[in-house]
Amino acid sequence: MGKAEYIRGITLGDQYPLVRQTRTIVGDALTLLTAPAGLTAVTRVGKDYYLCGFDNKIYKLSAAGVLTVFAGSGVGSSLNGVGVAATFNYPIGIVADPSESYLYVTEYGGQKLRRIEISTATVTTLNSLSFLPTAPVYNAANNSLYFGSFAGGGSGIYRFNLTTNTLVQLSSIGGSVYSLALINKSIYYVAVNGIWKAGLDGTGSVQVAGSPVGSTGSADGVGTAATFNTPFGILSDGGKNLFIADYTNNKIRQLNLSTLAVKTVAGSGAAANTDGFGAAAAFNGPQGLGLAADLSLIVCQSTIPQLRIVT
Repeated sequence: MGKAEYIRGITLGDQYPLVRQTRTIVGDALTLLTAPAGLTAVTRVGKDYYLCGFDNKIYKLSAAGVLTVFAGSGVGSSLNGVGVAATFNYPIGIVADPSESYLYVTEYGGQKLRRIEISTATVTTLNSLSFLPTAPVYNAANNSLYFGSFAGGGSGIYRFNLTTNTLVQLSSIGGSVYSLALINKSIYYVAVNGIWKAGLDGTGSVQVAGSPVGSTGSADGVGTAATFNTPFGILSDGGKNLFIADYTNNKIRQLNLSTLAVKTVAGSGAAANTDGFGAAAAFNGPQGLGLAADLSLIVCQSTIPQLRIVT
């Protein structure tokens, strides 16, 4: 899906104001990125952030704003090892376990599920997959990872149990599942230009937002009256809302899970990089999402040859 070379964020706050602010907090930090590398995903561990790079590396961004290579040499393969002695093949998703002991990484290019021990940067392969995985999410209730797959060979929703090291396909979907979130014993996922909901076992899938025929647009509205254009990353704020990176529309959208109302919270729609409030801000291919400790929404943004952090 394009290079993600900015990380941007939106100030949400406890009251979820109607107009969000998008601003830069860290400027150019491209010295470690191998052009035309970008970033696909982000997860937080304490006050630090760990990032998946298109250049086959995992980066660490410290609370002080220092960017370092945490694991991966940049070679496009899937070798186990410690730190930069390990290799990755197009890491597309990353998540930490609640104990903050491990990072779990899905490889799009290598079609593998990898684990990184945070204390030692030791990388191991947990499973070789037969499909192109999307970003994982962690479920503490059953110590499992859930992730989707892109169209072409096994597209659907999967669960990998970390206790038994077993992989199960929960559902088969005739198209890409770009990302998913777990909320109140349900799976919300992005597919066919819409947002869908299923049970934790993958059954009972229904569409909750977006055109029922998969047509594109950027209209706000309730349920299927709203439209999207290549929505990619989604993230829950804890159960009340889903935030959606509307990739081609260059907007950040919010889905209220009680009313199913969709509204645009940031982005004018122009493919640009402008800080500001609400529609005065501009994005260029927003992709992966993460949540900061202060409830800021972190957005991995594509197509721009820089790295920025915005909150």
